[in-house]
Amino acid sequence: MGNSVPDNQENMQLCLCPTCPTYKKSNLTSSVFCAKGKPPQKAQAAGCLCPNCPVYKKYSLDQMYYCMQGKSVDIK
Repeated sequence: MGNSVPDNQENMQLCLCPTCPTYKKSNLTSSVFCAKGKPPQKAQAAGCLCPNCPVYKKYSLDQMYYCMQGKSVDIK
């Protein structure tokens, strides 16, 4: 299992999801998918900024496309 990421205001402010190509291509409306899990909309891979995200670095995450995989804590 991955590291747990709190769903809080600080992480929302640090999150790069809204600038991600996949986010834009898929018209996603949420963010901090590593904390919240998959959005209701189906994400279409178009590039992933997760490794560049301050939240990713802060919580030592090691996966990509949390918008497609779900919460970091749920990913093996």
